[in-house]
Amino acid sequence: RVFKIRTRFLLFFCLNISVLFFFFYRLNALEESRVYQEHELIADRVFDELEREFASFLQKETARDYGEYAQLVQEEPEASFIVSYFQRAEGRIVSNNPTEDAPYIARVDLEEIQRLEQPVMQQKAPQDVYSAQKMLNRSRNSKIRLQTTPASVSPLEGFIERDRLVLFREVRLSDETIKQGLILDRKAFQEEFSRRVLRDLTPEEGRYRDPVGSKSLRNGAPSGWLNLDWEGGQRGDSEFHFRYIFSAPLSALHVEVQLKRLSGMQQTKHLLWFLGVISSLLVGLGLFGLYRMQRLTEDAAQQRSDFVGAVSHELRTPITSVRLYSEMLGEGLVPEEKKTEYYQTILSEAIRLGALVEDVLSFSRLDRGHRLDAEASGLFQQVVITLQKRFRTPLSEAGFVLVEDYDPKTLEERVPVEVWIQILSNLIDNARKFSFGVSYKEIRIDSGFDPSYLVVKVSDRGPGIPTEQIEEVKKPFVRGESEITRKTKGTGIGLALVEGLVSEMGGTLTLSNRDGGGLQVEIRVPKSS
Repeated sequence: RVFKIRTRFLLFFCLNISVLFFFFYRLNALEESRVYQEHELIADRVFDELEREFASFLQKETARDYGEYAQLVQEEPEASFIVSYFQRAEGRIVSNNPTEDAPYIARVDLEEIQRLEQPVMQQKAPQDVYSAQKMLNRSRNSKIRLQTTPASVSPLEGFIERDRLVLFREVRLSDETIKQGLILDRKAFQEEFSRRVLRDLTPEEGRYRDPVGSKSLRNGAPSGWLNLDWEGGQRGDSEFHFRYIFSAPLSALHVEVQLKRLSGMQQTKHLLWFLGVISSLLVGLGLFGLYRMQRLTEDAAQQRSDFVGAVSHELRTPITSVRLYSEMLGEGLVPEEKKTEYYQTILSEAIRLGALVEDVLSFSRLDRGHRLDAEASGLFQQVVITLQKRFRTPLSEAGFVLVEDYDPKTLEERVPVEVWIQILSNLIDNARKFSFGVSYKEIRIDSGFDPSYLVVKVSDRGPGIPTEQIEEVKKPFVRGESEITRKTKGTGIGLALVEGLVSEMGGTLTLSNRDGGGLQVEIRVPKSS
């Protein structure tokens, strides 16, 4: 039964722990998903900032009048990452660095340009002679401008050639097509725009600009928590990696945002696992408590079952004897000379039966917390006389030597007679039962004063009690034998009852093993006067 209880609770415990860990595993997975999404949100904002900076730069370059390039190719570029401007018209190439730029400009001719067709601007018809003359004069004075008014300008296109990023467009005039653009140092271009985007996200000033309202950034970020990898393959110690390809004309560029786990999110993860461990411990303790309660309940039920079996066993013998002897006497089967012996046996069995019932009733009252009558009702000498009448002959017939050494003054001590008879009867009966198999059967009773206590000792020469079990045997129903296989009689409540009765008198019960074998039970109760 105990094995089944342990197995059942072990399985129940394992099941609950498994469910709990699965719950926290899923909770941790959800938290990891949330953390990933928050880091992804930061990366998306970085990508948006880069796109915005690129769009601003491209808008500026797209808005340049095509005529500005004639001047730009002769000046030093204003941005450090711009290598040169170039223009190719009617087979003639003009740039800031013609020799170095030639391979890149040559490739421009090979790129397919998605032209954005725009309608050619139409001149309005003059309304009168004055208006016509004015238009002719303007045409004569601005011949070049009329020739250079573009019919269409294509959007900027781009490609990467070695370490250069080339942006170009096609300008269609009425009588020719011009290709113009600019050549960028790709790495310098990337570093410049990275610096613009990340300048408020670096820990140089000891604070961070939160681009996405992230709680984690407001809690602080570790040094080097964000890195932009334009080349690829530089993983480092970052935990989160997000890749992005930019829109045209910079679609040849791609970047990877590398993020370390932010401190606030790391603390949340640790908190979740801490709560998981604490919850597991609490569940484990709760299940262990339930197991202990169930075990105690089972033990109590088993003890009471053993007690019922023991009482039944103890009651069966005297009842059987009384019934058998009574039937024999009633049917006249007993010779006249044996009748006295039979009557004596019936009387002793009846006394034994009465003592057993009284023990059970007293123990029941003590177990329910009811106090017993422990007031002095007679002299200790009355207790001694009753015990001699009850035990001297049975002990002698069983081969026991009863040694009595009473201090004469103790015989005059006033005590609760019935309580003392019950106590000493149990102790003598125990000594007789557990000394049955020894070679020298001795039961000794001593009494004396020390100095304000009445001290009574009951000793035997039985096997004694193992030291580690001396306190255990005082508990109810605790026996060293199974109720089915035990060789000694008894209900298992004797010493528990004795200790309860001694406590009712304000005394103490002490068990100790004797030198040479045997057990000594010492009772100390306050003197009556």
